[in-house]
Amino acid sequence: MDGTSLYGQLANDRVCPTTDTNSCANDFQFVAISSASGLRDYEDGIIGLWSGNRDSYTNEEEMIMHKMFTDSTITEKTFSFYLTDLGSSSYIDFGTPNTAVMSDVADIIYIDILDNDYWWTAKMQGLRWGSQMNDSTEYMITEADALTDTGTSCIIGPSSEVNSIRNSMLNLASDVQSDSSWDFTYPCSEAANMAGFEMLYGGYWMDVTAEDLSIDIYSDGSRCSLCFSGYSIDYWILGDAFMRGWYNIHDHTNL
Repeated sequence: MDGTSLYGQLANDRVCPTTDTNSCANDFQFVAISSASGLRDYEDGIIGLWSGNRDSYTNEEEMIMHKMFTDSTITEKTFSFYLTDLGSSSYIDFGTPNTAVMSDVADIIYIDILDNDYWWTAKMQGLRWGSQMNDSTEYMITEADALTDTGTSCIIGPSSEVNSIRNSMLNLASDVQSDSSWDFTYPCSEAANMAGFEMLYGGYWMDVTAEDLSIDIYSDGSRCSLCFSGYSIDYWILGDAFMRGWYNIHDHTNL
C-alpha cells in the first residue's frame, strides 16, 4: 500500500534492537536485507515481533522477546511502542513499559488476544462516529478477526464495511477527486472537517481520527488520501493508522 518492499535471506547473528549492548539476543535468526525500497533510512536487517500464541508452531528460540529475556538484562518479556506522524519521533521500549510516557497508569487496558493465532489478534465488532457526524448510534459490524500490524501502514478490512465508512467520511470533505492510484483525494486541510470514528476492538472502543488516516500523497500538504482500504477478505488488518497515538504494550508472559 505504501510502496515499501524488502528482500533478503535468513541469517544468524548477535542482534541488538537498541544502542544498548545489554539488549542483545545472541545467535538469533533474522532476515538480512539485500535490497529495499520505500524506506527513509538504510536498514540491514528485519525481525518480527509476532505473538507466537500458537503452540504447535512456536519455537521460543525464534522469538526475539524470549531470546532477549534469556540473553539480555530486560526483566519482562514485553515490548511497547508509540507511533507518531512523520513530523515526530516514534519509539519502542523493550522490557518494563515506560510509565513516564503515560498520562495515567490507571488508564491502561489489556485486550485478550485470540488463542491459537500467530498474530496480535482480537475481534472487531462495532463502529460509532465522532462528533462531526452528529450520529450517536453504535453500529454493529460483522464480527471478524482483527490483527494489529506495524508492517501495514493503513487500516484494511472487508470491502462492504470499509467502503461504507470511507464514503461517509469523504462526503464531509470538499473538492474530492477520483484518482487512478489513490481512488479518491481531497485537500489535506479538509481532514479537520471529516468525521473520525471509534472501532469496538477486543471489547473496547478505540478512537481513529481522520488525521490518523490521511496520507499526504505529494508530501507538500496539498492533496491527501485516506489510508483505509477494502478488499474481498473476512478479517481486518489494523496498521499504523489505527495504532498511532497509543502507547501499545505487548506482553508475551500473559498472552
